[in-house]
Formats: sequence, structure tokens, C-alpha cells
Amino acid sequence: MNSKMRWVVLTGFLIGALLISGFALAAEDKKAAKKEPAVAKEAKGVNAATVNGVGITEAEVQKETDRFKRQATAAGQQISPDQMKELRKEVLDSLVSREVVYQESQRRGLKASENEIDEKVGDLKKGFPSEAEYQAVLQRMNVTEAELRKQVSRQLAMKKLIDQTIAPEVTVTDAEVKKYYDEHPEDFKMPEQVRASHILKKADAKASEADKAKAKKELTDLQQRLKKGEDFAELAKQSSDCPSAPRGGDLGFFPRGQMVPAFEEKAFALKPGELSDIVETQFGYHLIKVTDKKAPGTLTFEESKDRVAQYLKQEKTTDQVSKFIDGLKSKADVKISAQ
Repeated sequence: MNSKMRWVVLTGFLIGALLISGFALAAEDKKAAKKEPAVAKEAKGVNAATVNGVGITEAEVQKETDRFKRQATAAGQQISPDQMKELRKEVLDSLVSREVVYQESQRRGLKASENEIDEKVGDLKKGFPSEAEYQAVLQRMNVTEAELRKQVSRQLAMKKLIDQTIAPEVTVTDAEVKKYYDEHPEDFKMPEQVRASHILKKADAKASEADKAKAKKELTDLQQRLKKGEDFAELAKQSSDCPSAPRGGDLGFFPRGQMVPAFEEKAFALKPGELSDIVETQFGYHLIKVTDKKAPGTLTFEESKDRVAQYLKQEKTTDQVSKFIDGLKSKADVKISAQ
């Protein structure tokens, strides 16, 4: 398994990213599966591998492989047939890894409590603008809440195993942190950054001229209210169509190159406290308020040490988890089906 794929797999064990990313992409998976070919239907009952007698179906491998392919395509990368074969092997290996870790967690009697599952499902729900949208995605996935909770329970059991067996053994010394800081000066150079909040009225490329005019009129009305002294954050909470609305439209600090050009140009041109005119982007119409700016510079050791320590601990943990998984796999009865 190459280092990039290994990192993805191990990060999934440590923070549950595989579960969450799979949930977020599920609507796309469901859409892609509407015209499911016969060979895909047959794959549902065919095992690509077994781990101590537990099957990993060809359909699971295919779905995960397709997901990585879509992510690569979205990033502008083309995957050749040979690369697809290698990707499939790596995906299957990752699924085997997850299964051996889950089985070991069960052997040790590690289980998630109902409160822990509730908390994780709650975190997932926070990624949706409303309960209705969350339920709609579950429906499009053809997944019940009970099935989702089962997957969350499984992920949490795996994380408990890693937390109990690996995390306590990983330490990072002050000397290691200082050494990394001194040897990687480029990592601590910070570009100019701006902190901005915005109010968005959506009107994308598919919107009619009438809808665009309506969105712009609504934002013009909000602009007049702001000029009369109403609070920007409160209006953003009430009226913005952006997921940042609950935060009063706050987007945090960002450097150049992170936002779309029209938005970025206006944000960096404003002074702290200034309000923009209406800005049009492919997402719709925005009012932007800059709340703070940071000049380019270099982070000091004191500013960086906690982040460096966290990074080094993650690197060490990833390495130890990799070795732990390899040890579990060497003891497991893993059978890979011929392709």
C-alpha cells in the first residue's frame, strides 16, 4: 500500500474520517447506482476476500474504489487502467485492515455506549443545514437511522482499540518539537491573511434572471439595513444562505487563493470594519465585512510548538497503527479471491 492510501486508511481509524466522508458522499453514490449494471448486482453476493470467515464483498470494494476515482477526477487527475488495478488492490487491503481491527476490538469487548453513538450521530447531523436535509440524504442513501448507528458503533469500537493500545505509548519530547521547528522554517511562514464574514443570497448559474434579480434585491435591502446600523452577524444568522450563517457569516482567516477570485479581491481590498458593495460570484450575491487582517510573517516557536507536537504525535501514531494492523493481519486467516 502506498503512503498516501495508508494515510487515508489510518486516519480513518484515528478520527473516523472514512465514515464521515462516506456519509457525505453517499448521495453521489446513490445517484451513480441508479442504473446499476447486472455485473454490479452480481458483485453484491461475491466475496473479494474473507477475514476469519467474514466476507468483504466485491460490491464493497467496487463502491470504495469508485469513490476514490471520483475524488481524483474532481481534483483533475486522470487514472489509467493500470492505476485502477492498483487502486482496487489498495482499497481491498484497506477494507481488510478495517475488518481485522474491528474484529480485534470485539475480541477485547470494546463497544460504544448509546451516549457515544448519539454524540457522533449528532456531529454528523451538524454537517447538514437542517434535520430535513439530513433525513433526505439518509433516504437517498437507502440507509435507515438504525443502520447508520450500527456503522457509527463499529467505527467507535475501532477507535477505542487504537486509543487504548497505541495512543498511550506514543510520546513526543520538547527536543523533538524544537528540532522539527528549526529544520523546517518554510512550514512556519505565514502569508497575508484576512478574516471576513459575509451574507450570501444564492443565485447560481442555473438560476433564472428573475431569481437573480430577487436575490440581489434581498441583499440590497439587507445592505440598507446594515448602513442604518443593524448588526452584521445577526443579519447573517437570519438571512444568509451560506452554511456559515449560524456563525454570523464568519469565515475565519484565509490567505489568497482559497476563495473565488471576485470574493477574494474584494475581501483583501477592504480594511477591518469596512463593508463591501454587493459582490457577484458563481454562488450568488455577497455582502462582505472584513473583521481582521494579518500581515505576512513567520510563526514563532511558542506559537507553533503545540501544533508541531500534535503533528509529530500523529505521525508516530500513524506509524504504530500501521505496525499494529500488520501484526493483526499476520495472525488472521485472510483469504483473497482470485480476480
